[in-house]
Amino acid sequence: MNHQKPAVKHQRVAGLDSIRAICALWVMMAHIGFPPLIEGLDRSNPFGKLVGGIYGNLWSGPAAVIVFFVVSGFCIHYPFVSSLQIPSLRTYLARRYLRIGIPLIVAIGISSVLKNSLSLFNDSILWSLVAEMIYYGLYPGLLACRRKCNGWAPIILGCVGMALVLASTNPSAGNYPSYGNLGNWIIGLPCWLSGCWLAEKVQRKEPTLTPSPNSIWTWRLSIWGMATVCSILRYHSPFGYPWTLNLFSIAVVFWLAHEIAHCTSTPFPRWLEWGGSWSYSLYLIHLLAAPLYGQLNIPNLGYFFNWTLLVFFVLLCSYLFYLLVELPSHFAARSVGKLLSEARGQRLDQEPARRSNN
Repeated sequence: MNHQKPAVKHQRVAGLDSIRAICALWVMMAHIGFPPLIEGLDRSNPFGKLVGGIYGNLWSGPAAVIVFFVVSGFCIHYPFVSSLQIPSLRTYLARRYLRIGIPLIVAIGISSVLKNSLSLFNDSILWSLVAEMIYYGLYPGLLACRRKCNGWAPIILGCVGMALVLASTNPSAGNYPSYGNLGNWIIGLPCWLSGCWLAEKVQRKEPTLTPSPNSIWTWRLSIWGMATVCSILRYHSPFGYPWTLNLFSIAVVFWLAHEIAHCTSTPFPRWLEWGGSWSYSLYLIHLLAAPLYGQLNIPNLGYFFNWTLLVFFVLLCSYLFYLLVELPSHFAARSVGKLLSEARGQRLDQEPARRSNN
């Protein structure tokens, strides 16, 4: 008798790697500097202040992190949609934590050598990775709840309530990660679970109209505009990111549904999909590479060339990190997962013999 659960389908959804690449670039620019299109702008007059203010809010890194959360939830749940169960919990956890953990540990080690502040606390980008690791650990239990609830909607609504209660404990918080590592993941969990919800819609091929070029660009510009509004509200109103970005994630879900449908007929460029394969390295390394570039004492070549060289250097360092650290972590995760799966299969094959002997 075959005791093994259904095999997991490892499928890639076209377009998501490109979305990752764009979001990683967005976060990078939010930290190392925007394209210098308004350098030299006279901000002493109202018009200059207005233009400078609008341009500064066009690059909302936290909004890009929310897109990462939705995409992450989608990618974790997508292989398990058909069976709604994880064949091997140990294999699942080993693969997920090795893939994210090895590069993370190496990056923190590099940051200590460079004496740069890259830690697991709120003041660095790594708060989101702490949240991701918590989501990976919670997912098996959440999946069991999803089976009992016959859908994600009740679970998401419950998590929205938890997030609102937590946000109300510090209602004036401007930044999304304002609740410590024990609380930040609660704020972002509804966004992550909305990606799980979307994965089921896509896997089950529920009808989505293939958007026209004009329609998809309307969606893209609308998402950019919403992210800009969230940034403006964060800095010029009482409504900080904890209140606005979860609402933003709802629009992100429907935008991603349209992007996935659009990619079935009009895929993203191959170079952008390729860039998405090492976007995690870019997310980890950009804050380390930027100050390292400053130590090279490159001559001042003007706003545009200075920024272009900095971006090139950051991308180069990130890609080297991908080749040397992240890619080997993928191989390690797959190898360990395969070994655990084989060991589990052998145990299951031996169980009938043990029962018959007994």
